[in-house]
Amino acid sequence: PKARRVIAFLTLANVNVHESTIRRTLANHSVHGASNKNIAASLQFAKDHEDIPKGYWRNVLWTNETKTELLVQMRTHGV
Repeated sequence: PKARRVIAFLTLANVNVHESTIRRTLANHSVHGASNKNIAASLQFAKDHEDIPKGYWRNVLWTNETKTELLVQMRTHGV
């Protein structure tokens, strides 16, 4: 689905790229699609926690953001 969303976006910009090229590029950058099992688990998690106040989530470390946040910090601090 991610590759198809990228294709749809690029089509709006009149850019033509084959789906396999997008999939390969995403995989090379460790961006993988979620399995049906993980999608179902994420949906269930959201349903189970929909009544928790937004402020609570500011203190939660989301593992899918860890790599990005660490890379940004490394660039910012010149590590």
